[in-house]
Amino acid sequence: MLPGLLLIVFILLLFQLLLSYYRYRTSTILNNIPGPPKKSFLFGYGKEKFENPYFDNEDQWWRDACAKEGCTVPFISFSTLFGYSVVTCLDPDIVKEILTSPPVREPNRFQRQYQIISELVGMGLLTLDGSAWHRHRRIIQPSFHTRFVKEALSLSVPQRAQTLITAWRKTAQGRTIDAMSHMSALTLDVIGDVAFSHDFHALEVVEKWSKDPSSSELPEIQDPLINGLNDALKPRVSLGLSFLSGMTWLAKYINPSVNNVINLTNEHVDKVIKDVRSLTTAVNNNNNNITQHSTDTTSSSASSKKCKSLLQLMLNAKDTDVAGSTSASGLSDIELRDELKTFMIAGHETTSVWCHWALYTLGKYPAIQQRVYEDICKHVKMDSEINAESVEKMTYMNAFLNEVLRLYPPVGFIFRVTTQEEHWKGYIIPANTRIDIPIVLLHRHPDHWPKPLEFLPERWLDTDANNARHRCCFLPFSVGGRNCIGQSFAQTEAKLIISLLVKNFEINLPDHIRNNKIAFGGIGTMKSVPAVEITVKPRLLNT
Repeated sequence: MLPGLLLIVFILLLFQLLLSYYRYRTSTILNNIPGPPKKSFLFGYGKEKFENPYFDNEDQWWRDACAKEGCTVPFISFSTLFGYSVVTCLDPDIVKEILTSPPVREPNRFQRQYQIISELVGMGLLTLDGSAWHRHRRIIQPSFHTRFVKEALSLSVPQRAQTLITAWRKTAQGRTIDAMSHMSALTLDVIGDVAFSHDFHALEVVEKWSKDPSSSELPEIQDPLINGLNDALKPRVSLGLSFLSGMTWLAKYINPSVNNVINLTNEHVDKVIKDVRSLTTAVNNNNNNITQHSTDTTSSSASSKKCKSLLQLMLNAKDTDVAGSTSASGLSDIELRDELKTFMIAGHETTSVWCHWALYTLGKYPAIQQRVYEDICKHVKMDSEINAESVEKMTYMNAFLNEVLRLYPPVGFIFRVTTQEEHWKGYIIPANTRIDIPIVLLHRHPDHWPKPLEFLPERWLDTDANNARHRCCFLPFSVGGRNCIGQSFAQTEAKLIISLLVKNFEINLPDHIRNNKIAFGGIGTMKSVPAVEITVKPRLLNT
């Protein structure tokens, strides 16, 4: 059985390589697009993509092309492993056309083709296309109601953040803190509360860390669900090779052990769904036995709110068609499993990365941090007053977080694959071409951002300039029908976390971080290289 499977894989690989080589030698259309000099079929610029920071290559190639052409060019093109061609688009008008193309059209004009991610997290909102994606979005969207998100996060974040604050107050003065790991623990417990009614006990590792001054790193979280997901998403050479070569189907054959990790993770996710389903049934039965004496639906108890989660809402969610009629179909357990894994990664990872960059910039710019602190104090006197409503009023703090998203977007790029030949601004892009949309470079585009490399929260206080700016120059949550469903969730959570931390601590950077250049690393999200470390000085306790 195994030798036969290996033979089939070898034949498929050989066929794919021969086809790629034929296209590499015969296609001349992409040769007319500016970019670096053509390199070998075998390696292309794969080595440079592996070794250099996030999109540094494309940034330099684009600037070189602009200098040569005498104007801003919309595209650059280059090849990676096995002649796989990539077109990077830096024109906001074309980006808008790509991202706002109708997502339910079949076949889609611009496909996502996230096979690598789908192997790891399944077929959820992140990886589905066409009508299947649209069905999931219809069913799930009501669960992300703004009122639920604000109420749930206003309950969870302050409670969970207090554990972190207490640990930092006990031991952290002068002690370096790994910003990413601490933010990851906090956001993990929050999403466990709000999304899955599941306690990861992630902040318990922060408490253990606070009791051991000799430890510089957080102990490992002992939760099989998050550990399984982390193992599945761990950066691997096999994933990088399959992505850069365009042969995403190859990853699971290069490293078959990934399948075992995924199967084990699915078992743990299924258990979470089973537990939440049992909890929901118990709560519903209990509610049916209680006589309601009040019709005031706006005054539910804190305990009743705490037992609700996105997963509980999704268990009972049904499909609604365009006419507004509701069908009996909801998400199957397998579909729920895939969405749960998607939310776990997208909802936890991106917010923790955002917050870790916020801590970095607070420490790097003390004057800006002081203004953020004053804005928080202007609207709240005590930690207990920090909630979803109060943070919305913090104008400068919100401008600060937008500027963090601009210079340090958690997701640095997205990509699409053309399904037909495209004609844009004098260039021809063939079908089946991968188009990268470099969010991190669009956020620093000199034609659309004055002083693009400077950290200036004040730019977000200029309403006229913000309204006049091209909408596709700022894409932290994408745009169009496939924009991030959890945008409100992430924004509210980040605002609450940063408000609570700045209210309680003065954030500083140790010299080895302040004086050295921080680069971008990571695969799915833009993390810092080296890891950002901070020190904190407790502010006077509120009275």
